[in-house]
Amino acid sequence: MRKIITLIISLSLICISINANAEDKTSHMMNTVKELSSYPRGYKNTEIENARNLIKKVFAECDLEITEQNFTTSVYNDDGKEYCGKNIIGTLYPNTTNKTNDVLIVGAHYDGVNDMPAANDNASGVGVMLELARAMAARITDTEIRFIAFDCEELGLLGSEYYANSVFDESENIIGMLNFDMLASRTAGEVFIYSNENDNYMYEILKSGPKFQDVKISQLSDNELNAASDYISFKSKLIPTLSFSNITVVDEVHTEKDVIENIDENMLLYAYKAGLKIVDTIANP
Repeated sequence: MRKIITLIISLSLICISINANAEDKTSHMMNTVKELSSYPRGYKNTEIENARNLIKKVFAECDLEITEQNFTTSVYNDDGKEYCGKNIIGTLYPNTTNKTNDVLIVGAHYDGVNDMPAANDNASGVGVMLELARAMAARITDTEIRFIAFDCEELGLLGSEYYANSVFDESENIIGMLNFDMLASRTAGEVFIYSNENDNYMYEILKSGPKFQDVKISQLSDNELNAASDYISFKSKLIPTLSFSNITVVDEVHTEKDVIENIDENMLLYAYKAGLKIVDTIANP
C-alpha cells in the first residue's frame, strides 16, 4: 500500500509540474502579445522600434547570436523618408560534437498595419516564435536553428523575400521553414496548419506525436485561409514549409478590434506544442 501511495503522489507531482510548465509557456506568450499590441507597429509608427528591442531582448536572454538585416522599401513615412525594413535574426548554433550542416528556419513577422494594435496579426505568431526560442535554447541540438522576426510582411512579404534571396547560395542546407502568422483569434477558434504541398516530412513528424495524429494540411483555398504569408518566400526556393494560422476574421484583421481580449491562450499553446514537436525532433541528436 505504501508503494502505491508513493506512486500516486509521484504521478500527481509530475502532473502538477507539467501543468505549471504549460502555464509558464502560456504566460510568456500572452505577455509578448500584450506588450506588442500595446503600441502600433506599422512602417509609419516609430513604436515599431520597441518591438525590435523586445525581440532582441528575448534573443539575448536565450544566448542567441543576434544579427539585423536592413533592406530598402518603396514606401515613405510622414516625414517623406523612405522606410528601411529590418529583419531580426537570432541564431542557435549546434551544441553537440557531431553537428549537421542543416539549417532550420522558424519565422514570424512582427510588423502590423499602421496605427493598429495587431494582437493576432501578428503579435501571436511572434509570441509563439519567441517561446520556441526559449525552449530550444535549453536543449541539445545538432542543427542550426534561425529564429527570424520578419519586417514588412504587411507590405507584400518584403522582409522574408529579401532574406530568402540573401541565403540563396546556402538554400540546399536549409531543410525547412516553419511560419507562425495570425493564429490565436478566439473568434476563429482553431489553428490550421497549411502549405501548398499535400505532404512534407515536417508534417509527418508532427503526425507522429500522439496529440497530432489527426492533423491535416489545409490547402490555401480551404477554410478561408490567407495565401499571403512569409512562408511563400521560401517555397519559391524549394524549401519545405509549414505555416500555422487561423481563418481570416474579416471584422478583426487589420482593424482596431485586433486586440489582446480576442486572443485565445489555448490556440497559442497548441501552435507552440506543434512547433516544438517538429523543431525538437529535427534538431535532437
